[in-house]
Amino acid sequence: MIEARAPVAILLVAGGTGGHVYPALAVAAALGRAADETAVSVEFAVDARPASAEAVTSAGHPVAVLPIRHGLQRHAVLANVRVAIDLVRSFAVAYRLLRRVRPVAVVGFGAYVTVPVVVVARALRIPVVVHEQNGRAGMANRLAVRLGARAAISIPGTALARAVLTGNPVRPEILAVERAPVRPPLVGIVGASLGAVVLNDAALDLYDRWRTRSDIAVRAVTGARYYESCARRLESEQRAGDVLDFRFVPYEHDMAGLYRSASVMVTRGGGTVAELAAV
Repeated sequence: MIEARAPVAILLVAGGTGGHVYPALAVAAALGRAADETAVSVEFAVDARPASAEAVTSAGHPVAVLPIRHGLQRHAVLANVRVAIDLVRSFAVAYRLLRRVRPVAVVGFGAYVTVPVVVVARALRIPVVVHEQNGRAGMANRLAVRLGARAAISIPGTALARAVLTGNPVRPEILAVERAPVRPPLVGIVGASLGAVVLNDAALDLYDRWRTRSDIAVRAVTGARYYESCARRLESEQRAGDVLDFRFVPYEHDMAGLYRSASVMVTRGGGTVAELAAV
């Protein structure tokens, strides 16, 4: 009788924005498809922002939530006291998590939540890889590399020692998109997962210019924190006789569908650039 081999565990750490979380989900999907004799068990550690855990659990992965939400802020003493407390608590959670999971490797994708997990992993002599999505490396990944982590980068020339150029991982559902632009043509406006004020303002200006057009449609993703104000401003802009098909949404859960349907995408930088290149 052949004894089944226990799966090896890999811990992925991501949070903050979709630009960190979605590449991590892409790597998790790739590990799940690994065609060898070793089964891989993937778990996630994320920050305390609800969107981070929601994205991971919706993909079916176990997730541990660390108390930290964001890093230190300039000229915000009281907020920074809370950050320091959350950071200390996050180190404790990270230690318990790593002792429970016992991963063969930790893979971090930036954001402040990476720091406590990477520091504890290196103290426990667990190998660490960090992935940098941007041209300028963030603080968390720079610190990880100083502690001995190996770096993977998306953009040539990113300043991390001994980095390997891998590109930016893209989720399977994005890679599988088959373009089928709808009629009338759809303009998609996306300010990344957190939203972008400049693009929201531009979208409202577009409504004013195109309100009488029925030969085009607009879908604008505002970001959750900007949605209510954008919806109120849109309502105040609307007039009798407007025919433009214009929709604001706080968050786009089906980016694959938007990429499939849109004729034009207007976006800010980040992981969206890699996804657009793929489709």
